[in-house]
This record gives sequence, C-alpha cells and structure tokens, in this order.
Amino acid sequence: MMVITSPQPIRRPYAETDFADGRQVAAHAHMLTAEYSAASADGSHSTLARISKEAAVWLAECERTLPTIEPRHLIEITAYFDILHRIARHRPAPEHAIANAHERIIEAYLAGDTAILETDVMRIIGDAMARDIRRVQPAKLSWYVRTQERWLRESRQDAAFPGISREEAFHRAAILLRANLFALTSSQQEYKAELAATNAPALLHTTGLDSDTLRALLAFARAAWPAHLSTETLDAAEARILSALSTATDLLPLDRAAYALDLSLRS
Repeated sequence: MMVITSPQPIRRPYAETDFADGRQVAAHAHMLTAEYSAASADGSHSTLARISKEAAVWLAECERTLPTIEPRHLIEITAYFDILHRIARHRPAPEHAIANAHERIIEAYLAGDTAILETDVMRIIGDAMARDIRRVQPAKLSWYVRTQERWLRESRQDAAFPGISREEAFHRAAILLRANLFALTSSQQEYKAELAATNAPALLHTTGLDSDTLRALLAFARAAWPAHLSTETLDAAEARILSALSTATDLLPLDRAAYALDLSLRS
C-alpha cells in the first residue's frame, strides 16, 4: 500500500478560520480536497471519515457566510463546493447554491468590479452551457458568443494576447482550447494547434509569476493536453507549476501547504 507523507503543517483548526474571509474559506477547501485525495490513495478510512466530518463543518459555515463573501472569492470557493458536498453529504451540491454565487460574480463584473475577470464570467457561462444550454439565459448566450468571436479575432493578430495580463491571456487560451469553435473557424484544429504552440513556451518559465498567473498557466496546460501537449510535457509542467505555487508568497500558508500536498500526490 502506498503511503504518502504530507507536508507539515497541513491544516489549521477551524476555530482559527474566519469564514467571512473568502481567502481563508477557499484555502481550507483546497486543503480538505488535497487531504481527501491523499487519504484515498493511502486507503486510510479513519482519515477519510475525519475529513468528511470537517468538510461538513466547512459546508455549514460556508452556507452561512456565502451570501456576504466578496464576489471575487466566490470564484475559487464554488470550484470546491460540489466536491466537498459530495464528500460530506454523499450527494451533489444543490444547483441553486452555486448558481446564486455565480450570479453575484456576474453582477459584480457588470457593475465594474475589476477583481472579476472577463475570463471568470466566460468560464461560468461556458460551464452552464455544458451542463444544459437550454437553461442559460439568451442574453448570456449572446454575450458569450460575441466575446468568443472577439477573442478569436484578437488571437489571429497575436495568439499571445499581448494587450492583457498574462493571467487572463492563459485563461483565454485555455477556454478557447476547450471550446467547440466549429461555427467560428473553418480550421479549428489548426487554429488550436497554433494557439497552444504560441503559449506553450511559457510552461518552462514559472519564476517570478504570481499565484493567479501560475494557476492560469496550469489551466492552459491541462486544456492543451492531450491534443497539443504530450503527457510527459504536461507532467513536467504540472510539477513545475505546483512547486512554484507551494512556495508562492502571495498565498496563505494553508494554500501553499495544500499545493505542496498536491505536488506530493504526483510522486
């Protein structure tokens, strides 16, 4: 049986967590999911039971404070909400809980909240379309298509998107690589191959990148695999990026420790 040694310290007592602070809520969720993956690999039923109980506490506290957490933090929190709901309550999270949080994110973006990126809204709408396009409001569908068309035009001028931050550029590339662009280009595979090739060299250079850009770069790498990145290249890129995230000074200590655990799980 494989035994995984977790980095220390890997967690903090819930009594020390301010559940009104979105960064702390997200970091705790990250650690719980990382610990759950490690315990699953180790086959430790007692640890899995303990994490399930802690996930239940996280959910209860999160449900209480979610309506007042800053929208910019909801993006990361909602990414963990469903998996922790399944761990703690053995069923998917109710759709309305995540949908309400996503509406707050979109409303904040439309109101001019610069902490919410255009790519954040595109991911939210794109995920909703993938689940059931019939339930997505026509106005959101129209905005999504217009934005996608604009990205495509801009990328044909320069697939590195030089006019925006590197974080947003990598997210754009990831979203376009995952999208069905059949209606927008007659050469989808060639377009995606060029987009991936333009951005792939960045996978070798993680020094000096902040955590948001590193996470965007990781999203790009995973979107480019397997069509445009080999498994070996993806493995090396993931290890390099997770290592950088595990020491990123702009992350909370718990988040860094969770990334260190994510990295150890790849061994």
